[in-house]
Amino acid sequence: MDFHSLMGQASNVMFGKRNDDSLSDRLNYRYTVAILIVLAIINMNRLYTDQIKCWVPAFFTPNYDEYVRSVCFVQNTYYVKHADKTPKTLQVKKENEILYYQWIPFLLLIKAFLFYIPRISWNTLGLKSGVQVSDLVESSFDYKLSTADATHRQMCLDYVVDSIDQYCNDYRRQSGERIHANIFQRSLLTCWCTSGKYLGNYLVVLYMTTKFMYIVISVLQIFLLSIMLGSNFALYGIQVLDR
Repeated sequence: MDFHSLMGQASNVMFGKRNDDSLSDRLNYRYTVAILIVLAIINMNRLYTDQIKCWVPAFFTPNYDEYVRSVCFVQNTYYVKHADKTPKTLQVKKENEILYYQWIPFLLLIKAFLFYIPRISWNTLGLKSGVQVSDLVESSFDYKLSTADATHRQMCLDYVVDSIDQYCNDYRRQSGERIHANIFQRSLLTCWCTSGKYLGNYLVVLYMTTKFMYIVISVLQIFLLSIMLGSNFALYGIQVLDR
């Protein structure tokens, strides 16, 4: 396999259009990721082109002004309310320090990648299941929608039937090895996700694991926001309901 075909296969696994997902999956790996990437680009353009505004003395030259803005940008900023006076001590400034200002675009990209991890896992590990789920679903949709073209409907139906039959025949060819195993070994082979792929266990476990990953990552994002913002953001929704 050459480099171009390898990159093409990797691109298809990560970004290829498939039909083996649901609306909740697309909300996580497609729309949420797209929104986060757009926000990261907007923030990156704003931060690294306009950077930060600083009030400087009138006698500062443009070079001094640019130097001050560069120093302000790389240093952590701190928040002061309009009604409060500017703090004089370093300790008070540290208490109100904002640590995430310069890292917002990168944090958004990391969050986008985290939301896409379950999709990469499903696409990559799904290739080892022994059946192309996306092709079967697409052919089933074509069979359902192609009401006028009888030939195309029959081709789609034959493909689905042949694929499922081949999938089941793989199990029947291996069933002889299971006959000589004891009850415990057969139960273990049936329940174990990697050994039971010909019984459909592999796909079931992979599907449930992918859904569980979406839930875990969504909850993890809340705690990441809490750490990033430096506040108890994880309980924000509960606090709003209490009020």
